[in-house]
Amino acid sequence: MMHQVDLTGVEREAPAPGGTSVWWAVVALVIVAALLVTAVIALSGDEPVEGSTPQPTEAPLEPGS
Repeated sequence: MMHQVDLTGVEREAPAPGGTSVWWAVVALVIVAALLVTAVIALSGDEPVEGSTPQPTEAPLEPGS
């Protein structure tokens, strides 16, 4: 029969497969994907085309302004 001290030594030597390193890789991948999507959305904003200023809907209150 093995003592508890002996079992903890064995667990340290042979960690279970699929440990926390896999989860950190998944979290990192999700963060990178979110940053890429945010960058694409931010950089693809509607830039005004030259000469496409909106037409005024009302006349100015004071002439010449």
